[in-house]
Amino acid sequence: MPPSDSYSAGAPSGSPFHKHEPSSDGSLSSDMSIFSQPQPIARLSMEERIEQMRREPHSHQQSQSEYYIPQIDPSLDSLPCTLTRAAGAKRPHTDVDPEDDPSPPVAPRGNAVQLVAAPKSRKKYTPNCAALLDSWAESQGDPLARKLILLDAILQAIPDDHTSHAQYHIPKGLKTNIKKYTNCIILSPKLTAYRGNIALAVLNTMRELNIHDLPEAQHEDRIQAVITEISTEATTARNMVKKHVLESLVPTGKHRHISDLCHAMIKKSMTGLAMTTYTQVRMAFIRTVIRETGDAKDTWELIDKRLQEWEEWNPTTEKFQEAMKINYHLDQEDFPRSHTELAMRPVTLTKDLEKWQIVCDHHAGKAGTEKVGRKGRAY
Repeated sequence: MPPSDSYSAGAPSGSPFHKHEPSSDGSLSSDMSIFSQPQPIARLSMEERIEQMRREPHSHQQSQSEYYIPQIDPSLDSLPCTLTRAAGAKRPHTDVDPEDDPSPPVAPRGNAVQLVAAPKSRKKYTPNCAALLDSWAESQGDPLARKLILLDAILQAIPDDHTSHAQYHIPKGLKTNIKKYTNCIILSPKLTAYRGNIALAVLNTMRELNIHDLPEAQHEDRIQAVITEISTEATTARNMVKKHVLESLVPTGKHRHISDLCHAMIKKSMTGLAMTTYTQVRMAFIRTVIRETGDAKDTWELIDKRLQEWEEWNPTTEKFQEAMKINYHLDQEDFPRSHTELAMRPVTLTKDLEKWQIVCDHHAGKAGTEKVGRKGRAY
Protein backbone atom coordinates (compact mmCIF):
# COMPACT_ATOMS: atom_id res chain seq x y z
CA MET A 1 0.00 0.00 0.00
CA PRO A 2 1.41 3.36 -0.90
CA PRO A 3 2.04 5.74 1.94
CA SER A 4 -0.83 8.06 2.85
CA ASP A 5 -0.72 11.63 1.63
CA SER A 6 -2.96 12.88 4.40
CA TYR A 7 0.00 14.33 6.26
CA SER A 8 0.50 16.91 3.55
CA ALA A 9 -3.08 18.17 3.46
CA GLY A 10 -3.24 21.83 4.22
CA ALA A 11 0.49 22.17 4.77
CA PRO A 12 1.78 25.57 3.65
CA SER A 13 4.04 25.97 0.70
CA GLY A 14 7.67 25.85 1.77
CA SER A 15 6.85 23.66 4.78
CA PRO A 16 8.97 20.49 5.24
CA PHE A 17 5.72 18.53 5.04
CA HIS A 18 4.59 20.07 1.74
CA LYS A 19 4.11 17.46 -0.97
CA HIS A 20 6.34 18.22 -3.98
CA GLU A 21 5.19 17.24 -7.42
CA PRO A 22 7.76 16.02 -10.04
CA SER A 23 8.69 18.45 -12.77
CA SER A 24 8.04 17.89 -16.43
CA ASP A 25 11.35 16.11 -16.83
CA GLY A 26 10.50 13.69 -14.01
CA SER A 27 12.76 15.20 -11.37
CA LEU A 28 11.69 16.79 -8.11
CA SER A 29 11.36 20.57 -7.91
CA SER A 30 14.14 22.73 -6.59
CA ASP A 31 12.22 23.20 -3.35
CA MET A 32 13.61 19.91 -2.16
CA SER A 33 16.88 21.74 -1.62
CA ILE A 34 15.69 22.77 1.81
CA PHE A 35 16.69 19.37 3.09
CA SER A 36 20.30 19.86 1.99
CA GLN A 37 20.85 23.60 2.62
CA PRO A 38 20.62 25.34 6.03
CA GLN A 39 17.74 27.84 6.27
CA PRO A 40 18.03 31.18 8.13
CA ILE A 41 15.87 31.47 11.29
CA ALA A 42 13.06 33.93 10.65
CA ARG A 43 13.02 36.86 13.09
CA LEU A 44 9.77 37.13 15.00
CA SER A 45 7.86 40.34 14.65
CA MET A 46 7.29 42.55 17.66
CA GLU A 47 3.66 41.51 17.86
CA GLU A 48 4.64 37.82 17.86
CA ARG A 49 7.24 38.32 20.58
CA ILE A 50 4.77 40.19 22.75
CA GLU A 51 2.22 37.43 22.35
CA GLN A 52 4.90 34.84 23.09
CA MET A 53 5.82 36.58 26.37
CA ARG A 54 2.15 36.80 27.34
CA ARG A 55 1.82 33.02 26.94
CA GLU A 56 4.84 32.23 29.12
CA PRO A 57 3.80 30.71 32.47
CA HIS A 58 4.59 32.33 35.78
CA SER A 59 7.74 31.29 37.56
CA HIS A 60 7.13 28.54 40.13
CA GLN A 61 9.70 30.12 42.44
CA GLN A 62 7.67 33.31 42.92
CA SER A 63 5.10 33.68 45.67
CA GLN A 64 1.43 34.04 44.82
CA SER A 65 1.53 37.71 45.83
CA GLU A 66 4.20 38.51 43.22
CA TYR A 67 3.69 39.05 39.53
CA TYR A 68 5.82 37.57 36.78
CA ILE A 69 7.79 40.27 35.01
CA PRO A 70 9.24 39.11 31.68
CA GLN A 71 12.71 40.16 30.65
CA ILE A 72 12.31 42.41 27.63
CA ASP A 73 15.09 43.02 25.18
CA PRO A 74 16.17 46.71 25.55
CA SER A 75 16.80 46.88 21.83
CA LEU A 76 13.09 46.67 21.23
CA ASP A 77 12.73 50.28 22.37
CA SER A 78 14.40 51.46 19.15
CA LEU A 79 12.14 49.46 16.87
CA PRO A 80 9.06 51.03 15.28
CA CYS A 81 5.76 49.91 16.78
CA THR A 82 3.30 48.52 14.26
CA LEU A 83 0.60 47.75 16.82
CA THR A 84 -2.73 49.01 15.53
CA ARG A 85 -6.15 49.14 17.12
CA ALA A 86 -9.48 48.78 15.44
CA ALA A 87 -11.91 51.69 15.60
CA GLY A 88 -14.04 51.48 18.75
CA ALA A 89 -11.75 48.92 20.40
CA LYS A 90 -10.73 49.41 24.03
CA ARG A 91 -7.39 51.04 24.61
CA PRO A 92 -4.81 48.60 26.05
CA HIS A 93 -3.14 49.45 29.34
CA THR A 94 0.10 51.37 28.96
CA ASP A 95 2.48 53.26 31.19
CA VAL A 96 2.21 56.43 29.13
CA ASP A 97 2.13 59.66 31.12
CA PRO A 98 -1.46 61.05 30.95
CA GLU A 99 -0.04 64.47 30.07
CA ASP A 100 1.71 62.98 26.99
CA ASP A 101 -1.18 60.74 26.04
CA PRO A 102 -3.07 62.33 23.13
CA SER A 103 -6.26 60.47 24.01
CA PRO A 104 -6.75 60.22 27.80
CA PRO A 105 -9.18 57.55 29.02
CA VAL A 106 -12.80 58.58 29.27
CA ALA A 107 -14.37 58.30 32.73
CA PRO A 108 -17.21 55.75 33.01
CA ARG A 109 -19.88 58.40 33.50
CA GLY A 110 -22.79 56.07 34.15
CA ASN A 111 -20.90 53.99 36.70
CA ALA A 112 -19.51 57.05 38.49
CA VAL A 113 -22.95 58.65 38.81
CA GLN A 114 -24.31 55.42 40.28
CA LEU A 115 -21.27 55.20 42.55
CA VAL A 116 -21.98 58.52 44.29
CA ALA A 117 -25.77 58.08 44.35
CA ALA A 118 -25.70 55.39 47.06
CA PRO A 119 -23.64 57.26 49.71
CA LYS A 120 -25.51 60.51 48.99
CA SER A 121 -28.80 58.80 49.80
CA ARG A 122 -27.47 57.37 53.07
CA LYS A 123 -25.63 60.42 54.41
CA LYS A 124 -26.53 64.09 54.61
CA TYR A 125 -23.73 65.81 52.77
CA THR A 126 -23.29 69.54 52.84
CA PRO A 127 -24.49 71.26 49.64
CA ASN A 128 -20.89 72.01 48.60
CA CYS A 129 -19.78 68.42 49.11
CA ALA A 130 -22.77 66.99 47.23
CA ALA A 131 -22.14 69.37 44.33
CA LEU A 132 -18.48 68.35 44.17
CA LEU A 133 -19.43 64.66 44.10
CA ASP A 134 -21.84 65.30 41.23
CA SER A 135 -19.16 67.27 39.40
CA TRP A 136 -16.72 64.41 39.85
CA ALA A 137 -19.21 61.81 38.65
CA GLU A 138 -20.13 63.74 35.52
CA SER A 139 -16.61 64.92 34.69
CA GLN A 140 -14.97 63.41 31.61
CA GLY A 141 -11.92 65.62 31.54
CA ASP A 142 -8.36 65.37 32.74
CA PRO A 143 -7.73 62.51 35.24
CA LEU A 144 -5.75 64.82 37.55
CA ALA A 145 -8.65 67.28 37.69
CA ARG A 146 -11.03 64.44 38.58
CA LYS A 147 -8.76 63.37 41.43
CA LEU A 148 -8.61 66.91 42.80
CA ILE A 149 -12.40 67.27 42.67
CA LEU A 150 -12.87 63.98 44.51
CA LEU A 151 -10.25 64.89 47.12
CA ASP A 152 -11.96 68.24 47.75
CA ALA A 153 -15.29 66.46 48.22
CA ILE A 154 -13.77 64.00 50.69
CA LEU A 155 -12.16 66.77 52.74
CA GLN A 156 -15.43 68.71 52.92
CA ALA A 157 -17.29 65.60 54.04
CA ILE A 158 -14.98 65.24 57.07
CA PRO A 159 -16.11 67.48 59.98
CA ASP A 160 -13.54 69.53 61.86
CA ASP A 161 -13.89 67.53 65.07
CA HIS A 162 -14.30 64.13 63.37
CA THR A 163 -17.58 63.41 65.20
CA SER A 164 -20.02 63.29 62.28
CA HIS A 165 -21.29 59.87 63.30
CA ALA A 166 -21.56 60.74 66.99
CA GLN A 167 -24.73 62.24 68.40
CA TYR A 168 -24.37 65.96 68.94
CA HIS A 169 -24.90 67.19 72.50
CA ILE A 170 -25.38 70.90 73.09
CA PRO A 171 -22.64 72.18 75.41
CA LYS A 172 -23.76 73.29 78.86
CA GLY A 173 -22.66 76.88 78.31
CA LEU A 174 -24.59 77.10 75.05
CA LYS A 175 -27.70 75.69 76.72
CA THR A 176 -27.51 78.42 79.33
CA ASN A 177 -27.27 81.09 76.63
CA ILE A 178 -30.14 79.56 74.66
CA LYS A 179 -32.35 79.80 77.75
CA LYS A 180 -31.26 83.36 78.46
CA TYR A 181 -31.80 84.81 74.99
CA THR A 182 -35.01 82.90 74.36
CA ASN A 183 -36.46 84.46 77.51
CA CYS A 184 -35.15 87.85 76.41
CA ILE A 185 -36.99 87.56 73.09
CA ILE A 186 -40.25 86.46 74.74
CA LEU A 187 -40.06 89.35 77.25
CA SER A 188 -39.06 91.90 74.63
CA PRO A 189 -41.59 94.73 74.14
CA LYS A 190 -40.77 94.68 70.41
CA LEU A 191 -41.71 91.05 69.77
CA THR A 192 -44.05 91.04 66.77
CA ALA A 193 -45.48 87.50 67.17
CA TYR A 194 -45.34 85.19 70.18
CA ARG A 195 -45.96 82.21 67.92
CA GLY A 196 -43.71 83.57 65.20
CA ASN A 197 -40.20 82.55 64.22
CA ILE A 198 -38.74 82.73 67.70
CA ALA A 199 -35.92 80.31 66.85
CA LEU A 200 -34.62 82.51 64.04
CA ALA A 201 -34.74 85.60 66.27
CA VAL A 202 -32.77 83.82 69.00
CA LEU A 203 -30.24 82.38 66.53
CA ASN A 204 -29.63 85.75 64.90
CA THR A 205 -29.27 87.38 68.30
CA MET A 206 -26.66 84.88 69.44
CA ARG A 207 -24.78 85.08 66.16
CA GLU A 208 -24.58 88.87 66.33
CA LEU A 209 -23.36 88.63 69.92
CA ASN A 210 -20.78 85.96 68.96
CA ILE A 211 -22.00 83.44 71.50
CA HIS A 212 -19.42 80.72 72.11
CA ASP A 213 -20.03 77.14 70.85
CA LEU A 214 -22.87 78.15 68.52
CA PRO A 215 -22.63 75.74 65.52
CA GLU A 216 -21.80 77.09 62.09
CA ALA A 217 -24.58 77.32 59.52
CA GLN A 218 -23.22 74.41 57.43
CA HIS A 219 -23.70 71.96 60.33
CA GLU A 220 -27.40 71.52 59.65
CA ASP A 221 -27.89 68.66 62.12
CA ARG A 222 -26.41 70.71 64.98
CA ILE A 223 -28.36 73.82 64.05
CA GLN A 224 -31.52 71.71 64.10
CA ALA A 225 -30.64 70.51 67.61
CA VAL A 226 -30.22 74.13 68.71
CA ILE A 227 -33.56 75.10 67.12
CA THR A 228 -35.26 72.25 68.98
CA GLU A 229 -33.75 73.48 72.25
CA ILE A 230 -34.90 77.04 71.51
CA SER A 231 -38.44 75.83 70.82
CA THR A 232 -38.50 74.00 74.14
CA GLU A 233 -37.25 77.07 76.03
CA ALA A 234 -39.74 79.31 74.19
CA THR A 235 -42.62 77.11 75.35
CA THR A 236 -41.30 77.25 78.90
CA ALA A 237 -40.93 81.04 78.75
CA ARG A 238 -44.46 81.57 77.40
CA ASN A 239 -45.87 79.30 80.10
CA MET A 240 -44.00 81.27 82.75
CA VAL A 241 -45.44 84.57 81.51
CA LYS A 242 -48.97 83.18 81.31
CA LYS A 243 -48.75 81.68 84.80
CA HIS A 244 -47.63 84.97 86.34
CA VAL A 245 -50.38 86.90 84.55
CA LEU A 246 -53.08 84.43 85.64
CA GLU A 247 -51.88 84.65 89.24
CA SER A 248 -51.99 88.44 89.09
CA LEU A 249 -55.68 88.32 88.13
CA VAL A 250 -56.59 86.72 91.45
CA PRO A 251 -57.70 89.46 93.96
CA THR A 252 -55.50 88.00 96.64
CA GLY A 253 -52.68 87.10 94.28
CA LYS A 254 -49.15 88.42 94.28
CA HIS A 255 -47.63 90.89 91.84
CA ARG A 256 -50.88 92.57 90.84
CA HIS A 257 -49.33 95.90 89.99
CA ILE A 258 -47.77 95.85 86.51
CA SER A 259 -44.39 96.99 87.84
CA ASP A 260 -44.20 94.14 90.33
CA LEU A 261 -45.51 91.68 87.73
CA CYS A 262 -42.75 92.56 85.24
CA HIS A 263 -40.09 92.48 87.95
CA ALA A 264 -41.19 88.99 89.02
CA MET A 265 -41.05 87.71 85.42
CA ILE A 266 -37.56 89.10 84.81
CA LYS A 267 -36.33 87.65 88.09
CA LYS A 268 -37.79 84.24 87.20
CA SER A 269 -36.20 84.29 83.76
CA MET A 270 -32.73 84.94 85.25
CA THR A 271 -31.80 86.97 82.18
CA GLY A 272 -30.61 90.16 83.84
CA LEU A 273 -32.93 92.22 81.64
CA ALA A 274 -33.35 95.86 82.48
CA MET A 275 -37.04 96.71 82.89
CA THR A 276 -38.24 99.65 80.83
CA THR A 277 -41.58 101.42 80.67
CA TYR A 278 -42.13 99.70 77.33
CA THR A 279 -41.78 96.31 79.07
CA GLN A 280 -44.66 97.24 81.40
CA VAL A 281 -46.75 98.55 78.50
CA ARG A 282 -46.44 95.25 76.59
CA MET A 283 -47.21 93.10 79.65
CA ALA A 284 -50.27 95.26 80.38
CA PHE A 285 -51.48 94.45 76.84
CA ILE A 286 -50.93 90.70 77.41
CA ARG A 287 -52.82 90.86 80.69
CA THR A 288 -55.72 92.65 78.97
CA VAL A 289 -56.09 89.81 76.44
CA ILE A 290 -55.74 87.01 79.03
CA ARG A 291 -58.21 88.82 81.27
CA GLU A 292 -60.78 88.62 78.46
CA THR A 293 -60.03 85.09 77.16
CA GLY A 294 -59.15 83.36 80.43
CA ASP A 295 -56.93 80.28 80.62
CA ALA A 296 -57.38 79.31 76.96
CA LYS A 297 -55.32 76.65 75.22
CA ASP A 298 -54.62 78.99 72.31
CA THR A 299 -53.72 81.99 74.46
CA TRP A 300 -50.71 83.03 72.38
CA GLU A 301 -52.55 82.67 69.08
CA LEU A 302 -55.26 84.96 70.51
CA ILE A 303 -52.62 87.47 71.65
CA ASP A 304 -50.99 87.49 68.20
CA LYS A 305 -54.41 87.95 66.61
CA ARG A 306 -55.19 90.90 68.90
CA LEU A 307 -51.81 92.47 68.08
CA GLN A 308 -52.65 92.26 64.38
CA GLU A 309 -56.10 93.74 64.98
CA TRP A 310 -54.60 96.65 66.92
CA GLU A 311 -52.14 97.28 64.07
CA GLU A 312 -55.03 97.44 61.59
CA TRP A 313 -57.03 99.57 63.99
CA ASN A 314 -54.07 101.93 64.46
CA PRO A 315 -52.41 102.05 61.02
CA THR A 316 -49.60 104.41 62.07
CA THR A 317 -46.89 103.92 64.67
CA GLU A 318 -47.99 107.01 66.60
CA LYS A 319 -51.60 105.80 66.92
CA PHE A 320 -50.47 102.30 67.90
CA GLN A 321 -48.22 103.67 70.66
CA GLU A 322 -51.00 105.90 71.86
CA ALA A 323 -53.43 102.99 72.14
CA MET A 324 -50.84 100.94 74.05
CA LYS A 325 -50.18 103.78 76.52
CA ILE A 326 -53.90 104.25 77.20
CA ASN A 327 -54.26 100.53 77.89
CA TYR A 328 -51.23 100.73 80.21
CA HIS A 329 -52.81 103.53 82.31
CA LEU A 330 -56.13 101.65 82.46
CA ASP A 331 -54.27 98.57 83.71
CA GLN A 332 -52.74 100.60 86.55
CA GLU A 333 -56.22 101.78 87.52
CA ASP A 334 -57.61 98.22 87.56
CA PHE A 335 -54.61 96.78 89.40
CA PRO A 336 -53.39 99.50 91.80
CA ARG A 337 -50.53 98.99 94.16
CA SER A 338 -51.59 97.60 97.53
CA HIS A 339 -50.14 98.70 100.83
CA THR A 340 -48.36 95.35 101.20
CA GLU A 341 -46.37 95.75 97.99
CA LEU A 342 -43.01 97.41 97.67
CA ALA A 343 -42.46 100.87 96.30
CA MET A 344 -42.49 101.50 92.55
CA ARG A 345 -39.80 99.50 90.79
CA PRO A 346 -37.17 101.60 89.00
CA VAL A 347 -37.18 101.53 85.22
CA THR A 348 -34.31 102.00 82.75
CA LEU A 349 -34.43 104.45 79.90
CA THR A 350 -34.13 102.97 76.43
CA LYS A 351 -31.01 105.00 75.68
CA ASP A 352 -29.29 103.48 78.72
CA LEU A 353 -29.85 99.84 77.75
CA GLU A 354 -26.82 97.59 77.26
CA LYS A 355 -25.92 96.55 73.74
CA TRP A 356 -26.95 92.91 74.11
CA GLN A 357 -30.49 93.90 75.15
CA ILE A 358 -30.77 96.30 72.20
CA VAL A 359 -29.71 93.45 69.89
CA CYS A 360 -32.41 91.21 71.40
CA ASP A 361 -35.10 93.85 70.84
CA HIS A 362 -33.93 94.35 67.26
CA HIS A 363 -34.28 90.70 66.30
CA ALA A 364 -37.49 90.28 68.31
CA GLY A 365 -39.02 92.89 66.03
CA LYS A 366 -38.41 90.54 63.07
CA ALA A 367 -39.99 87.41 64.54
CA GLY A 368 -43.36 88.05 62.89
CA THR A 369 -44.70 89.65 59.73
CA GLU A 370 -44.31 93.39 59.90
CA LYS A 371 -47.04 95.56 58.41
CA VAL A 372 -46.46 98.52 56.12
CA GLY A 373 -45.84 101.61 58.25
CA ARG A 374 -44.84 99.53 61.32
CA LYS A 375 -41.08 99.41 60.67
CA GLY A 376 -40.30 101.61 63.68
CA ARG A 377 -42.30 99.72 66.29
CA ALA A 378 -41.47 101.02 69.77
CA TYR A 379 -43.29 98.33 71.73
